[in-house]
Amino acid sequence: MNNKLPNRIDGVQSLNHHFKHLCFRIKFYLLMPKNIKASTNAIVKFNEDEFRSYIFMLQDYLQKKLGEGLSIDQILDIEDPFESLEPILPEEVYPIMVLAMINNIRSDTVMDALTEGFYKGVKRYMKDENG
Repeated sequence: MNNKLPNRIDGVQSLNHHFKHLCFRIKFYLLMPKNIKASTNAIVKFNEDEFRSYIFMLQDYLQKKLGEGLSIDQILDIEDPFESLEPILPEEVYPIMVLAMINNIRSDTVMDALTEGFYKGVKRYMKDENG
C-alpha cells in the first residue's frame, strides 16, 4: 500500500505540471495568437511555471520547424525565437538555453539552470530598465 502512495502523488504532480503547461499555452495563444515569441517585457513577468512552459513551447515550435526540414540557420533567418530572451538571460546561461532548445533537452537539471539564470537576469534587467 505504501508503494502506491508515492506513485499516485508523482502521477498527480505530473498531471498538475501538464495541466499548468496547457493552461499557459491557452493563455499565451489567446493573448498572442500570431506570434510564438513573447516580448521581453512580457517574459520578465512570468513566474517559474510560465517560464518553463514558455521554454517548452519554444522547444516544441523549434522541433516542429526542424522536423519540417529547416535548419537552425534558416529558422533564425526567418525569425529569432531567442531574441526576447537574450536581454534577460545571463551570458553563461544563454548558450545552455540555445543548445537545450535545438537538442530538445528538457531535463530538470537544465531547466533548473535556466530558471535560476532567468531570475537573476530578470533582477538585472529590471534594475537596468528602472535606472
